[in-house]
Parts: sequence; C-alpha cells; structure tokens
Amino acid sequence: MSEIKSLDGRVIKINMANFDDTCDMKDIIEATLAETGLDLDSLELGKESLADMDIDFILKPILKITSNKEFRKILFKCLERSSIDGEKITRDTFESVENRGEYYPIVLECLKVNILPFFAPLLSRFIDLKGLLKGVGSQEQK
Repeated sequence: MSEIKSLDGRVIKINMANFDDTCDMKDIIEATLAETGLDLDSLELGKESLADMDIDFILKPILKITSNKEFRKILFKCLERSSIDGEKITRDTFESVENRGEYYPIVLECLKVNILPFFAPLLSRFIDLKGLLKGVGSQEQK
C-alpha cells in the first residue's frame, strides 16, 4: 500500500491489485510501449536520475499508455482497492473537475505499487552486476 496526499490535502491510498489484473496491466504497458517504437533494450538504466532524461522520453510513453482504452479499463480494475479519503476510486471519481488534477498522480502511484515489484529484483540485480563490473579491469596487476 502507498499513501499520498491530494492537491487539497486529502489522503489517497493506493493498494496493490490482484496478480492477474496487475499482469494484464503490465502486458498492456509492454504492448503499448512496443507500438511507440521505444526500444527497451537501448535504455540507459545507469542514469543517475529521471532529471537526466529528456522530458519527451518520459511523457510520450505515459501519454500513449494512458490514452489506451484497454489500459484505462485495467487501471480502474487495479484501483478497486484504492481510495481518496475513504471513498473508492472509480471512473466517477474523475467526473468532478476538482479530481481531474489527481488523475496522473494516481496513475503513476498505481503503476509504482503494482508494476514496480515485478522489476525491483531485476533492477537490484542489474545494479549489483554494474557494481561488480565497475571494478573489473581497474585493479592493478601485481
């Protein structure tokens, strides 16, 4: 579970979705990214921070993903266990103009809670491997 604050101070709780819905979300994201021509193999995973990345590199895939109707369907399935000040997050939540500014922060938090756990072990192994490789060839021969 993750807890963030809305722009007006309300408590937004994002809970992990069930495994099948999370897998469906991951699959839609991967398919949509493939459609954009984003080559995941060419990503520089060693970048120090998102600030080093071009804003278009970050925004274009997010906008492409969130404009996908299948993604929106699965997003709301994944948000069934989540709430704003105790009220379930549904499509109707965003009918209110005041809540529309919360859409992307909620989407990003939902992705973080549901999708990141798939990749965290992989990324930690990559970082460990990168640390090991950093020392290769740099030690003085005796």
